[in-house]
Amino acid sequence: LQRYENSRAYLTKAIRIFETRMGADNPETCSPIYSMAVLNIAEQKWNEAIDKLEKCLKVDVASLGPDHFWTLYTQSHLAVAYAGKGDRAKAKSLLEAAQLKAGAAIAGKAEKAAHFEIIWAEGYALLGDRVMASRLAMNAQKRIAAANFPKNHTWFRRIDVVLDKP
Repeated sequence: LQRYENSRAYLTKAIRIFETRMGADNPETCSPIYSMAVLNIAEQKWNEAIDKLEKCLKVDVASLGPDHFWTLYTQSHLAVAYAGKGDRAKAKSLLEAAQLKAGAAIAGKAEKAAHFEIIWAEGYALLGDRVMASRLAMNAQKRIAAANFPKNHTWFRRIDVVLDKP
């Protein structure tokens, strides 16, 4: 929990600096906002995450385009936040759209594909779709094992959580 508080303090400072120096609608400003939203998701503060990710998604789409991998990361985490909040229709719509658009962003990039699969698996797990969550988590597990990630890498732990492993 102290780790979250330390992260929150640094991210809050970064957000203020970026907004002051680059402007609130600059895609670079969304980087610490996105990180804070992911922290909000970890803490199950769904509405806070949604507010931040909705803002970043608008900026990402306008500046990077709807198919850029950063836009898709934002969209995917937004889906997770909506799933956690219980808005099944919105979460499923965002997850499916991100999955459809991600092909070019992850083609030939196993590690990036694994990261997306983990995020999507978390979303489907929150939606109660254990089959899809497990399928995505196991695909990600194979990809990162093949890439020789160390066994203590945080992605393995996130996969274990999706697969309900202790």
